[in-house]
Amino acid sequence: MPLCHDRYNLSRDLNQNIKYLWNRLLQLTLSNHKSRMGLLTKGFHFLGINFEVSRNPQRKLQVATLKIHSRTCRRALDKVQAMRESAVNPAKIQRYLANWAAWWHSITKLSKIELIFRWVKYTELYQQSLVWFGRGLLLGSPNYSKCWV
Repeated sequence: MPLCHDRYNLSRDLNQNIKYLWNRLLQLTLSNHKSRMGLLTKGFHFLGINFEVSRNPQRKLQVATLKIHSRTCRRALDKVQAMRESAVNPAKIQRYLANWAAWWHSITKLSKIELIFRWVKYTELYQQSLVWFGRGLLLGSPNYSKCWV
């Protein structure tokens, strides 16, 4: 999707180039439900990640921050729940969570501890009986005592 300075230029680009490519060559259509124009400062969700843009008034810069979306935690929780119901060894379930955090770390550069902590906080709201899988991974982290105060 091209980044344009205003809606007019974006609409013009879509009409001239992208729609031709999508409709005629690829036989695809642009989804109005999934396509949205807006200010980057309002942030957006894309591929499991929340992008938030804030302005630093001292340096007059815009800073983008990344967080995993709650649906990302939900999918991991569903997988853990399915593994638990299938009587998978708890060590394998924790290995899944550790690999899940490592994968998201490679994409977002968020710390693995922060990712596991986010999963634990999400899981506390919806499935408390599974929280201990994530908490067990946080036991060795230096900020573990601060997490549960």
